[in-house]
Amino acid sequence: MMKKKFDNFIFNPFGFFVLFIVLQAPFFTIPINAQVVFNEIMFDALGADYHDEFIELVNTSSRDTIDLSGWRISDSLYDDIISDAGSGFKLAPHQYAVILDGSYFANSTTYNEIIPDSALIVTIADNAFLKSGLSNSSPKTLFLYDAANILKQKYRYSIGNTPGYSDEKIILNEDNSASNWGNSAVLKGTPGFYNSISPLALDIGFGVNAIEYHPTTNIKRGQDIKTTLRIKNFGSSAYSDSLQIVLFLDRDADSLFNNDDIIVYTDRRWVSIPVDGKETVEIIWQAAVCGRFLLMAQIVSPTDQRQVNNSVGSKIVIVENESILKISEIKFLTIEGEAEWVELYNESERRIPLKDWALADDKDTVWIDSLIYMNPEQYKVFTAGKGIASLYDIEDSLICIISDLPVLNNDADVVYLINPAKGWEEQVPYTIDWLEGEEWRNPSLERISFSVDSRYVSSWGPSSDKKNATPGEKNSLYQPLNSSLTTSITPNPFSPDGDGFEDRCVISVEAPSATARVELKIFDILGRKVRTLEDATFLGSRFETIWNGRDDNGSIVRMGIYILYIRLIDDKNGILQEIKESVVVAGNL
Repeated sequence: MMKKKFDNFIFNPFGFFVLFIVLQAPFFTIPINAQVVFNEIMFDALGADYHDEFIELVNTSSRDTIDLSGWRISDSLYDDIISDAGSGFKLAPHQYAVILDGSYFANSTTYNEIIPDSALIVTIADNAFLKSGLSNSSPKTLFLYDAANILKQKYRYSIGNTPGYSDEKIILNEDNSASNWGNSAVLKGTPGFYNSISPLALDIGFGVNAIEYHPTTNIKRGQDIKTTLRIKNFGSSAYSDSLQIVLFLDRDADSLFNNDDIIVYTDRRWVSIPVDGKETVEIIWQAAVCGRFLLMAQIVSPTDQRQVNNSVGSKIVIVENESILKISEIKFLTIEGEAEWVELYNESERRIPLKDWALADDKDTVWIDSLIYMNPEQYKVFTAGKGIASLYDIEDSLICIISDLPVLNNDADVVYLINPAKGWEEQVPYTIDWLEGEEWRNPSLERISFSVDSRYVSSWGPSSDKKNATPGEKNSLYQPLNSSLTTSITPNPFSPDGDGFEDRCVISVEAPSATARVELKIFDILGRKVRTLEDATFLGSRFETIWNGRDDNGSIVRMGIYILYIRLIDDKNGILQEIKESVVVAGNL
């Protein structure tokens, strides 16, 4: 059986449940010749799914049960015979009958949780109303005939409804003139129960333009947000009672409160609103999270006889109050079996949701539509393929597969990090030259410092890691940079005599540039070069090299004092620094 979705909507911001009771209004007495009337027409179903069209009838009699067998719907050209859907044809007094499209049962479940058990469900003999479904482009006059071919009802429905919103009758005991019909206030309509636009004695809710907030753009986390709600009395009597107002951020935009949603305000207050009157409520709150949401307001009132108009929502975008997500590494040159990837870094001390952020290049943009989080000071890699896990030592939890990630050009491109407000947070306009001639080894492009603008070439360089990239971890180039070139030699002196003790010295270098080329040579006391350890080698800002006490020919040098000469060449910044240190060779064979 189909269950009534709206009878037991649950919500309570403190215990997360409050029972909403929908009260049915009494029917009015109507002459016997008009006992069964048109009450709702869904002619433009949500999307392109004509299976979801329906026609609703009501038996307005207080005493007579009507047999609908042999009854038909017509537009003067085509007829549809009402058929049994498994519950027969008997329409009891005050009962609703929902005529579903003949193709509904095999193709749709849209109304299964909406139509209540109390309604009679019938169908039609073929798979579409009239010739090929109810027209959305031109108004149609519908006729209802009984089994004796006597005309019972006639109604010409209007067009222009928002898809998924039906035509509903306003006053049941009045005629079918255009003034007595209107567009449903509820998506998917009200098949099988009281119309959303028919008046009740006690009915408060939200109408058009019932929610506003300021500022409307560039809203930052922690900023004051002023929200104005307008509650209207739609009922035929004045409304004086207490009600609860709940304001929450709807993460999945389903207009319903779920455990993942965030309550930003709740309060109970007494209101007294005359017929057709309004009550304005102003709320000031601050968002502790960022992203794209529906800002939803709900009224909770047990005495309200209609709950379907007690919710209203408006899209809202909240962004960070500082730049905390960074583009850390880009792999646009890849090896066999490796997909391109982009690494992000969370520089903050907070857990950041990535939903509604985007990565883009000059041609394509991909939005993150799932609840991916980045922990404080965490790196995450975004790639279109799975090959990265087999090439690098990286945890699976740090890899995010996005199949339609933009394809990066090898010669030049721009990588954008876009925030939920659709503004770019960072951009990297790289070229192949940013790899400084190291493209032959297919290295990643690594960020040197997050304090330097990501658009500057000086902030980037080719990875110096042995695997040519550092996905999921600190970049090989990312070091606190010194103001000058420094070095240390350990041990000093050392004795390359082959006894296994202090046979080598370790030369440690820290440079004021993460993208430097290094010349490292050793001279004797007379200024003659005896060994070249590095010759314009790209090594990064901190590195170590070993001298085993041998010259370029492989022979152990004589005991004595030698000069370690280091020259730093930075092609990008034009830095040229030199340093000389003495190293002592003792006790050789």
